[in-house]
Amino acid sequence: DLDDVRGQLQTDLGRLASLEALQEVALGKTTSGVNSWLEAHGLIDEPRLGQSLVVRPGWERAVETVLGGYLQAVCLDSINKVAGSLEKLSQGGLMLMEPASSLAAEDTVGRRLLDYVEAPTGVTRALARVYAVDSLTEAIALRGALKTDESVITRDGFWLSPHWLRINRDDDPQVGVLARTEEIESLNRGLDEAGQRLAA
Repeated sequence: DLDDVRGQLQTDLGRLASLEALQEVALGKTTSGVNSWLEAHGLIDEPRLGQSLVVRPGWERAVETVLGGYLQAVCLDSINKVAGSLEKLSQGGLMLMEPASSLAAEDTVGRRLLDYVEAPTGVTRALARVYAVDSLTEAIALRGALKTDESVITRDGFWLSPHWLRINRDDDPQVGVLARTEEIESLNRGLDEAGQRLAA
């Protein structure tokens, strides 16, 4: 039984290392200039938005399509504290996100993508004007009722507004960020349990 646990432990450790490497790249944590700037300002360990979201299963691709590069945003208490030194960042891209006040209720024409996500309040404004439907047929039908600043997205990543359409497929670097976050957390829990069994 212990041999089985050790074997699974080795498999899980390998999978975890692979997932963490992919996640570092997808969350923008491998750019040396940005990392140096974050380190200098005590922000290197602050969570990225992609690590802070809880998404209802089945809606990950839709959320990744809408948020895209926002998933790399560093979540912090106040942008103003570091705003004066942003000009010193000479290479790489960076997005900072701080908490925002909650959104007021508003009239809607359907379910919002925000209804499928637990997110820091700073990102809720990006999701508040995006409606969520199951199929492209439903999205096309709803498109005519959208205001200029509204859009609709399907579960599998077709995103439409009154004037544009975007499709999220596997070559998008943000695809899989949310599922990987969940799998990394699950593997870490499993490894902790396996370590406790072996130590007993």
